[in-house]
Order: sequence, then C-alpha cells, then structure tokens
Amino acid sequence: MLITKTTSYLLPFQYGVGIKGGAASSTSNNFSILEIDFKNTFNMIHRERILSTIAGSFQQGYPYVFQAYGSPSCLAYGENCIFSQRGVQQGDRLGPLLFSIII
Repeated sequence: MLITKTTSYLLPFQYGVGIKGGAASSTSNNFSILEIDFKNTFNMIHRERILSTIAGSFQQGYPYVFQAYGSPSCLAYGENCIFSQRGVQQGDRLGPLLFSIII
C-alpha cells in the first residue's frame, strides 16, 4: 500500500519508484530521464521537513520515520560522538525515497 501511495505521489516527476527494475525498465517511450549529481545532497535536507511531509502525506510511515529522524543520532567517531541532525542516514533503505519525496 505504501508503494502504491508513494508511486502516485511522485508520478509524473519520479519514474523509478514503484516500477520493477526502475525507470530503465519502463515500457513507455514518452518520457525523458534527467539525472543530476547533487553535492552532499542527502545531508542538505532538513529533518523537520522530512517529518512534516511524511506526517501530512504518508501517516502510516510516520512512526518509523520519526523513530529514525525525530532526534539527532550519534555517529561514533572513535571515542567521540558526532550528532547527525540533518539529512537522511547513509545506508537507510528509505533514504533515497525520503529524499525523492522532499525534492
């Protein structure tokens, strides 16, 4: 259900969501793909915006997203803790989806 809702939310702007194999496997010949390489882009998104967007449009996913991004997370660096307060975490399977929803 979340995939269906996400697909309808992102189309017609994101073609790789909800399509098995991504945009490359689409059977439509009537679209173009624009790939942009943002510098450090996943860290540029404000977590408050992630949370408010998910709360407003994807209530079922909100508890998980709040658990992951509702407060700063500690990134261990030796004996030190660096607080991660913006963007999505590297390795988070929902990271690319959350980024796509925000942009």
